[in-house]
Amino acid sequence: MRQILKLFIILPLLAQCQTKENLDSDNWKKFLEKFPTQSIDALKWVPSIENVKDTIDPKLINKMLWKQRKRPETIYKGDNFQYPIGGHLYIGEEYRTYSQTKEGKECRIPLIVYPFFKIKITDGKTLVSYLEFESGERLIFQTLIILNENNERIGYFAFIHSHTWRYCDSDLEEILEETKPYSAPVALYENGFLLHDELVGVYYEDVLDDQYWKVIIREDGKFEIVEEKKNYEDGTVTLWNKYGYHVSDPDGDTNLRESPSTSSEILSQVKNNTALEILDASSDWWKVRTPDGNEGYIHSSRIVKGE
Repeated sequence: MRQILKLFIILPLLAQCQTKENLDSDNWKKFLEKFPTQSIDALKWVPSIENVKDTIDPKLINKMLWKQRKRPETIYKGDNFQYPIGGHLYIGEEYRTYSQTKEGKECRIPLIVYPFFKIKITDGKTLVSYLEFESGERLIFQTLIILNENNERIGYFAFIHSHTWRYCDSDLEEILEETKPYSAPVALYENGFLLHDELVGVYYEDVLDDQYWKVIIREDGKFEIVEEKKNYEDGTVTLWNKYGYHVSDPDGDTNLRESPSTSSEILSQVKNNTALEILDASSDWWKVRTPDGNEGYIHSSRIVKGE
């Protein structure tokens, strides 16, 4: 009798769990169907009237993609630079932008989100992208999210575009008419992209002309900036990455020279494994700064990248 009672208790619970699992699977299928399937080349698209179609409910984006992160995450580089890479969408009334119609009447522009594309990548992972139209800042955040085979978010990043949305009654074609990428991929790799970013120079570091980041998608699905290159107004180039640069010479040390030539004066000898700050990498001779503050030139063949 007890066993029969247990069955009466357990079986409904199992049925409920199975129904919930099927419901979740159906919800994900319906959700992902809202994103047009594209190839990896879609990463280089700038939003246009041709590839931006239906809107998607921001609450649905939060529910499916950001249920475990309420605040946008930011990459910090140094004291005065930050780069947003996505987060929970703000959908409250306080985040609606005050504006006006073309006739001058006051109105409020709500947050508008568009499903942009989805891309199947290796090992059952899917990359989905949506566009968040921020009217107050005149920006479009193009968020990239990588989902694993269980539809769990494992990687995320964002590009930024400008737009011309000034009026509540502007149509999409008017909004996208002068869309400009502040940051967008300029080249694609097998496992990532080269990101050209003008936003950094405009808003955070005024001495910069532009900046390039090499971003890879790791095997675990996370995005990682592995190399950076900044072009300064004086024409020099700064390179660095998370692994750093250091001296590596078969003789055990190398010469730090006053100018980029083997006939130039030797300022000092720098031992192997000495960390270097790269000041200019625009030729075969790199201008560097050593840990003791000395600046000079070392041939690039004597400099390696790594821990």
